Amino acid sequence: MRAGQISIAITLCALAAGPARADIVALGIGARVGAPTAPRPEALDSLCYGLFGHVGGRSFVELALDRCPTAQEDRPTTRLSAAVGFRPLRLLVSPFVQLGVGGELAPDDALYPLAFAGVGADIALSKHLRLGVALRLEARADLSGGTGEADLSRDTMAQLFLRWDL
Repeated sequence: MRAGQISIAITLCALAAGPARADIVALGIGARVGAPTAPRPEALDSLCYGLFGHVGGRSFVELALDRCPTAQEDRPTTRLSAAVGFRPLRLLVSPFVQLGVGGELAPDDALYPLAFAGVGADIALSKHLRLGVALRLEARADLSGGTGEADLSRDTMAQLFLRWDL
């Protein structure tokens, strides 16, 4: 490789990496709403909503608390989750991938472990405010069958979120 080709390669890598500010650890807080993507007649009744904290730049960690309605209207499920993620680009539109684990406290006071993998993207609305979407494949284990084996339920969740970076 010649010096000119090396210079162009370094420049392209720097552009792909995004601005230098992307490597700075940022704190953020956000709110989100989500719904299962499987067709259900009660789609609007099954919206989950929650709050989350976000720490990081290109690599990030999120902690979240969500509430989801159930057939028992006065007893929604509560989810606590933690996720790690990576943003290959940190520009105006910023795609990301994430993996997470957590627990779901059901109306019967049973705690169900859950795990998820997701993809998404967000867009800068201002210097501090970002609007985003995420699609998650979730798995939840029901250990209460008494057989010693877990019943696994899977769902896909679409989410819309707003995040304020401090």
